[in-house]
Amino acid sequence: MPPEEDLQFIGNSNAKSFINTLPKKPPAKAISFIKYENPVALDLIDKLLFIDPSKRLTAEQALAHPYFESIRSESEEPVFTGKIDFEFEQEPDITIESLRKKILEEVNYFRTMNKDKLLNIPAALALCEKRHKILQDRADLQKK
Repeated sequence: MPPEEDLQFIGNSNAKSFINTLPKKPPAKAISFIKYENPVALDLIDKLLFIDPSKRLTAEQALAHPYFESIRSESEEPVFTGKIDFEFEQEPDITIESLRKKILEEVNYFRTMNKDKLLNIPAALALCEKRHKILQDRADLQKK
């Protein structure tokens, strides 16, 4: 489990409770679970996987990482100028199910803008629940 100071950003008590149920392990470097020969790529992955967002690379910093040096063209990159609303994170009664639904609704919003086929939200939620149950069953088996 990460040090307590790395978890200060978590405001939702359910999320904190969940994190506290995870096994206590020291942070792992990407090389320990990804077999890849490119140390620059592994460095980028390590810098993107900090649990504390203030320590994690931003999208802009990630694009400036040496891994992308040979393919990056800043002049061709669009810059987001909109506003992102995360107010839902402050809802005291937010559940994993409602969060999943909000994410899928957001995906469909952008699919509509791109004139892509919309997701079937009830079917996608059922699939999420099925996969969650499988993962939970596996976790329960590992605890025994």
